[in-house]
Amino acid sequence: CLGDTQAGKSTLVAVLSAGTLDNGHGSARMSVMRHPHELESGSTSCISQQVLGFDAHGDLLNSDDAYAPTGGEIVEQASKLMLLLDLCGQERFLKTTLYGLTVRFLL
Repeated sequence: CLGDTQAGKSTLVAVLSAGTLDNGHGSARMSVMRHPHELESGSTSCISQQVLGFDAHGDLLNSDDAYAPTGGEIVEQASKLMLLLDLCGQERFLKTTLYGLTVRFLL
């Protein structure tokens, strides 16, 4: 996801990858933030990636139930995969955002 700071990119990625809704206070985005300072500020400063897996019927394999499969389990079980990148929105992290946009094309 790419957009301005506080636009909801992390929340969108978290809701899509966990299959549950946010509580309106940022509970969903906590699952994609990786550093303590991100949790405190509520802003992403690094690249975060989430794998979405779909079975043969198109149902999402990711879940926020008691048993949530790991990324490896999702990859093994999925018929189709989607990789979501959550990028920084603040201008001071522009180099990180540009790196996140270009690195996937170079691999």
